[in-house]
Amino acid sequence: MDIVVFLVFFSLSIVLHEMGHLLVANLLGQRVRSIHLGFGPQLGQFHLWFLTFIIRFIPLGGYVQINNFNAKWRDTLTLSAGVIINLLAAFVFIVIGSCMMNHQTQIEGIYNGEKTQNITIDNMKVVTWGQLNQYLLYQSMIGDQAVITIQGSQHQSTNHIKEVISHQAFIQLQLLPTLPKQSMSIQKVIHPCLIKKVSPGDEIVSLNHQPVNNMMSLFYLLNKKNQDEMVIGIRNPTEEKLIHFQPGTLDGNNVLGVIFNVIPKTTDSLSVSNAFVYAFNEIVMSLKLQFVVIWSLLTGQISVSDLSGPIGLFQAFQGMTSWYMMGDYLLLLGKINLILGLFNMLPIPPLDGGALILRLLIDGKNAMAIRNLITNIGLIIIIELGIYTTLNDMNFLGPEQDVSPHFVNHCD
Repeated sequence: MDIVVFLVFFSLSIVLHEMGHLLVANLLGQRVRSIHLGFGPQLGQFHLWFLTFIIRFIPLGGYVQINNFNAKWRDTLTLSAGVIINLLAAFVFIVIGSCMMNHQTQIEGIYNGEKTQNITIDNMKVVTWGQLNQYLLYQSMIGDQAVITIQGSQHQSTNHIKEVISHQAFIQLQLLPTLPKQSMSIQKVIHPCLIKKVSPGDEIVSLNHQPVNNMMSLFYLLNKKNQDEMVIGIRNPTEEKLIHFQPGTLDGNNVLGVIFNVIPKTTDSLSVSNAFVYAFNEIVMSLKLQFVVIWSLLTGQISVSDLSGPIGLFQAFQGMTSWYMMGDYLLLLGKINLILGLFNMLPIPPLDGGALILRLLIDGKNAMAIRNLITNIGLIIIIELGIYTTLNDMNFLGPEQDVSPHFVNHCD
């Protein structure tokens, strides 16, 4: 079911993107009636209204064949239309999905012993944990201080990317996440001292005698302070038990040593006004993150191995359809449109961003031949990058990491 939903939403987002190109081209005087879904040899076609959809062998994108206009401004509008349609679709779907019941719970945490949702960044109210995480990630990548106000108290913190990804940045904020409520069932045990004490299917309910509400609170409690021994609370259908163990260490941080499956239990919805603000800020912050990721790649702050491809995108929501509701599906569709729109902005031909740069910079008698050559080179780069990220997502690159040094070698 997961793969079907992913392919349908991904294909729908591509159709919307290509429809943007097609409609603007027709509006400006060209007669375009066919949309190509995928690349490579043709597998078949079907007709819908006045359009012909041509299905090709490699389902990793799409295109419409449009001749260049004599005026560059017409080409600029046509090439920009696909990205604009995706961003507009993302905004609409995220707003509607946020207004419906979904599992993207509003932000809430314990600060100074009291529950609070009064959190702002740059005088802007934060309504979801995703918003706060994106802000922290952006600030960490540009090497700037994050300025966050909680209950009127201002915090200034500088975080490393890994601290944001692992949710350890909340420790500096002294903010323990209480929402959303999530169940965390163990899938695999890596810690050698826990292998015989916990089993796949056991649920994590507490750490150091404090309730674990969600994945973020688990990492908060795990790394709140260094200590030789911790106590984890485990629940299964037959019993609840407390297990004493010594956590592992990785890059100076505590690690639990288990892989777990997270299932949200809390549903909520945003007001219409908050949904509009949230959708707008989601798109703006994603644009900022895209530019800073490109800069970080160029400066060596991150590497290509840190990137993810289509497999990683699918893995990010794999299994979620078992608990998804309509609001979650619309949010997912909106975010796939957002990702597709941002991806096509990259300045690499034949993506829209690269094609637009070529059209604006290279003109003249031999312009088409030069543009075709650069476009073919860009296509090879994209294919190679896609293959690399896919293999990286599937853990085919390099030997499997030896995790044994992260844990103690003796168990009680």
